[in-house]
Amino acid sequence: FLAGRNGLGQLSVLRLLRLLRIARMVKLMRAFPQLMMIIRGISAALKAVVWSGVLMLLFTLTAAIVFTSIYHQGLQSDEDVVASGDTIRDFFGSTSKSMLSLLVMGTILDDVTACSNSIREKNDLWMLTLFLCYILLNSFTLLNMLTGILVDVVGNTAEGENDRLVQAGVMESVHRIFVQMDQDGSGVITQSELMAMKE
Repeated sequence: FLAGRNGLGQLSVLRLLRLLRIARMVKLMRAFPQLMMIIRGISAALKAVVWSGVLMLLFTLTAAIVFTSIYHQGLQSDEDVVASGDTIRDFFGSTSKSMLSLLVMGTILDDVTACSNSIREKNDLWMLTLFLCYILLNSFTLLNMLTGILVDVVGNTAEGENDRLVQAGVMESVHRIFVQMDQDGSGVITQSELMAMKE
């Protein structure tokens, strides 16, 4: 029973050390205001980023359902599809394969040529057009819109931070002037102290 309590005591010491490390990180972030500005910008843009991601996944799921309905692999296993060399069914044989292929090849544009060539081999101009429209919509439009949102939010955050720093500098200067004017240290500037400062 006592050994268990001793173990818990050691765990609380470890938690305290972890809190001290976090406090040290907060001090480090205060030393680098640009880092805090980026973190605040990202947290301000998080809602827009999440909704852009949801919209991108909805477009991808819709296109994946269309591609899977045309190029479904049926009852064949994945190994049979790979062994047969049918690349179109390897890319779009199931909904999960279609989503992965569309995200990797249609959004990130990694090996988009292999995907478009496999669609062209089937002589299906409509599916190739759908794939190209998906690329235009998801890769070019949504990702560029997401980049624009992030740049705008970080820019607004930087502007707000600069305004706050200027305001803090002005307040510090005004405070320093009032401290110099308050000759008796009472915290109140009398009329005689004000007249003395005028001269």
